[in-house]
Amino acid sequence: YPLCALAVSDERPVSTQSTWGFINMLLNDSLFLLDEGLDNLQKIGIEEEKITADPSHDRGQLEQAERIARIDLSLAKASSQMLGWLTKFMPEKFLSAEFVNRIASMIDSYFKRLAGEQQRKKLKVKNQKNTDSTREI
Repeated sequence: YPLCALAVSDERPVSTQSTWGFINMLLNDSLFLLDEGLDNLQKIGIEEEKITADPSHDRGQLEQAERIARIDLSLAKASSQMLGWLTKFMPEKFLSAEFVNRIASMIDSYFKRLAGEQQRKKLKVKNQKNTDSTREI
């Protein structure tokens, strides 16, 4: 993020309100994209079950869910990486009680969604390369 580093290191003061607005927007985007990606992983599992039960079932919805999951997870990863990068340059912004509580709540929610035995089963897909967020979109 060379342009961001240049902007962050610039001597001009940045409005606290605009900084908070940007961080909140980035966090909201990350949460939305991660939720959408996980929801689409569940849709993929449902479509895979339908195809297993009936090989003549239309694969269009499966392919669409795979494509959307890959895009959502790629964008969620990029947003999360940007948040991580920003913590290096503005750690004080991320240490406020409001932000810490919000992040803690978010992490708790995702641990419950990702770590539970039943929840993990809902997110399994047969062909993981079709949802690989490291592939080009």
